[in-house]
Amino acid sequence: CDMARQRAMARHKLCILLGFLLWSCNLSLTNVSPVGAGNEAVLAGAMPRVFAAGRYIQGDLTPRHQGVVKRPNLSGRWRMERAENLSGFMQAIGYNFLLAKAAGFARVTQTIEQDEDQLRFVFEVNPPLLAPRRESVVPVGAAEVSMSDDAGREMLLLHPRWDGEVFRAGLRYVDPPHELTIDRYLEDGCMVEHVRYPGRAIEMRRIFRKESWWRES
Repeated sequence: CDMARQRAMARHKLCILLGFLLWSCNLSLTNVSPVGAGNEAVLAGAMPRVFAAGRYIQGDLTPRHQGVVKRPNLSGRWRMERAENLSGFMQAIGYNFLLAKAAGFARVTQTIEQDEDQLRFVFEVNPPLLAPRRESVVPVGAAEVSMSDDAGREMLLLHPRWDGEVFRAGLRYVDPPHELTIDRYLEDGCMVEHVRYPGRAIEMRRIFRKESWWRES
């Protein structure tokens, strides 16, 4: 009898020990440490930016805000800070290798005066490629606006319009013909000029930073 009682007590203690271990494991799995929580918070903050960047790349900039979307103010003098895939894009629209490479070293500025119904642009390139300075007035909603690119090639801006926070238009090169799209928007305090060539599945971005005297004025 004593032997049976001891065995029963041992089994009882073993069950209690196993129950405690299972409870501890469950607690460690369901409760995140402060460091883990911080990492999850960082990831949660980063993911919306990753998906937002993906929408820019895929061309999906349809506003998802409720109510009225406030247009960004693009007015100012903007200097190109860097370019993404500029050389490859220029070659895709017919420029030779040397000119496409030289474009990346040019100092490009764009001065914009934004009104309710139009945008006035002054484009300057130094050293000049072929067109050092051009001026264009772009009425919002116009059917087409004649313009030229930094190398002087003729193009048409088609149906320029505000699409939420993005100033968007079609872009057609006249000779040789190329059908593009162009978006202009603000990102991290910079102005982005984002051009896509759907027919050749290529795109490029030029990022401009506003000169300080415009910010202070």
